[in-house]
Amino acid sequence: LSSKSYVMDVKFSYEDRYGSPIEDATTLVIPVVQNQRVSVGGFDFRASGVMVGESSDVSFTVNNQGRGEIFNVNAKIVGEGIEATDVFVGNVASGSTGYADITVTGVDETVATGTIQAVVTFEDSMGNESQVAQDITFDVLAYQEPVVDMTDIDEIPVENGPISPV
Repeated sequence: LSSKSYVMDVKFSYEDRYGSPIEDATTLVIPVVQNQRVSVGGFDFRASGVMVGESSDVSFTVNNQGRGEIFNVNAKIVGEGIEATDVFVGNVASGSTGYADITVTGVDETVATGTIQAVVTFEDSMGNESQVAQDITFDVLAYQEPVVDMTDIDEIPVENGPISPV
């Protein structure tokens, strides 16, 4: 059965205590809601952390393992020491996968815990909102200027030949 409301018409025929026939009808609405089974996984990121002031993309999948479609799927990354964008994934059919790609920026290494969370919110066919979350190991590091080691560079040879006009 699909997750939706099913309408059933019911007709009654009976007799009252005096033996008079009575007929009646009513409509029943039976909501069917399938259990939602949603998981988050397939994490892919360039590095296991980011320096303050720099950004990195974190990609992951939203897997709908339930029997009903999930609606209005949103994904975000939350954690101490970072800022991240929220992403609208859309609707994900039963047995299908949605994808999220979120930019994470390091803002403060002093409060970072080394763990951030991918949080996915979604609605079932009745509009009930649910949420799943998955921890990710991700560090925020203090910004360091790149160091260029010039000690291994040999002297540039200069040719002592005739100079030709160009």
